[in-house]
Order: sequence, then C-alpha cells, then structure tokens
Amino acid sequence: MIPMKNIAQNFSRKSFSILVILLVSQFVWVVAASAADDEKQSSTHPHARRDGFYSGITTGALFYTAGDRSLFEDGWVVGFKAGYDFIKYVGVEGMFKFSAHDSRFGSPAQGTPFSFMVYQYIAQLKGHYPITSRLRIEFGAGGGAFDSHPNQKRTVGDGMRGMGYGEFGVQYFTRIRGLSIGLDPSVAGVQNLKGAVVQATGFVRYTF
Repeated sequence: MIPMKNIAQNFSRKSFSILVILLVSQFVWVVAASAADDEKQSSTHPHARRDGFYSGITTGALFYTAGDRSLFEDGWVVGFKAGYDFIKYVGVEGMFKFSAHDSRFGSPAQGTPFSFMVYQYIAQLKGHYPITSRLRIEFGAGGGAFDSHPNQKRTVGDGMRGMGYGEFGVQYFTRIRGLSIGLDPSVAGVQNLKGAVVQATGFVRYTF
C-alpha cells in the first residue's frame, strides 16, 4: 500500500505544477493580447485612465518554504484588495487574505495544532511601469500581520506575527472600462517562521 504521506506529497507537487503552468499561460496570453491591442489603441483612449480608487479579489496558492515545509501543508489562499493610484506610477493598497492549512505532524500536546487558519492583513506602497497602453508591470513593498488560529507554533510567540511583504507582477487592462486582470505573486518574511511564505496568485480588479 502507498503511504498517505507520499500520496499527499505527489498531489501537492502536481497541484503546484498545474498552478505554475496556468499562471505562465495567463502571463503569455496577457503579453500577447496587450502587444496586439497596443497597435490599435493609444494612451489617449478613454479606457486608458488607470488612476483612482479600485477594489478586487486575488486567489492562488500559499507555499511554506525551508523548515516550515516539514511542519505545515501548503494551502489555497483567497483575498480582497482595495487601493488608490495617485498617478500612473504610484499608489497605495491594502489587502486581507485568508487560507486553511493542515499540520504534517499535528500534536496539540507539543504545541502544533492538527489544522489552522491564517489571516493576513497587509498594507503596501505600489509602483507601476507601463509597457504598453494596456499592460504594465507592478511592484509593491510593505508589511502587516500574519495571524494563525489556533497558533500554528504555540511554543514560539503569539499567533499574531509581524510580516514584511513584497510583490512583483503584471496587470492588463481589458476592453471593459475599469476592469483589469493580472498576476500578483508575493514573498513574505514572517516572524518566528523558519522560511519565507511564497504566494502564487492572480487577481481581478475594478477601477472606479
């Protein structure tokens, strides 16, 4: 009989591979579509307005790294974002994300729960650089809180941990006024965790 642990690990690797393929495919499609559309549209087109208040959703996978991979399972993450772009190059953004995880060797008696929820509260400064009239690259830097319930490491600190956060991605503005899609992968350094928390995510947002 194949151990359940091996089955779970194989499933995790396959899921990660599928996610990477989907994200790369979306990126290639976005770049190709933007390049083709840029020949027809100018930056003076009414849809080209990018600044102002926006909100959206983001979703993807959260991966633990280094020694934390031996303790905690990866999980699917869902989040909500809202922000304001002052000009086409600079903006601010706040996010709330949540995900569910299992422990690989859960033992409440030893301070590790069998499963737990993670809630992330993030604020960051965003920078943008337009590549075409509809496509731009984005980068962000900020911080926030990484809150696990119950505390995923009860013997080390509190469930509410400080977090440094950075992301780099792309955004494509569709032909539907105000609607855009993109990729917003990120890396976070979390207090009392052994390695970085990597999130491979994509988003949909609307600029009002």
